[in-house]
Amino acid sequence: MNVHTGDPITSYEAAAAIEPVRHAHKAKVLAALAQHPGAIASELAEVVGFDPVETRRRLTDLKLGGHAYQAHTGVGPSGRREMRWWPRETQKALL
Repeated sequence: MNVHTGDPITSYEAAAAIEPVRHAHKAKVLAALAQHPGAIASELAEVVGFDPVETRRRLTDLKLGGHAYQAHTGVGPSGRREMRWWPRETQKALL
């Protein structure tokens, strides 16, 4: 869950309620990443149909879980550099 010590109880309740959706989103992003290794988050967002911010959050979840890693940079739609992402072999455990 993405809550912090000191957050109100409602934050914990909201995090628990969204967990199934979050897991489904991670799986969808990881499946897209497996099909598009080396993609930047904004490219993956277009593939999965999520907001780029949501996609970046799920990529970070995948990275923290050992399912993805980032390296090198690409250029996003805004012209700014973004990190490129790749799946790890552990992806099969999540899908």
